[in-house]
Amino acid sequence: MTIDVCLLTFHGSNGEDGSIQGMLEFLNVPYTGCGMYSSMYTMDKVITKLILKEKIFL
Repeated sequence: MTIDVCLLTFHGSNGEDGSIQGMLEFLNVPYTGCGMYSSMYTMDKVITKLILKEKIFL
């Protein structure tokens, strides 16, 4: 069985923090929503504020 696409519909830690996205990328499974890095960085509000303050866009 193959997965055509994974529809991400969750909220909170261990989901929005990029861990699921990272696993799906490792398994080469396409998914909806934000990528691993954008999810990981924006889950940490201190890092998010630093990135926005310094206008660092990764």
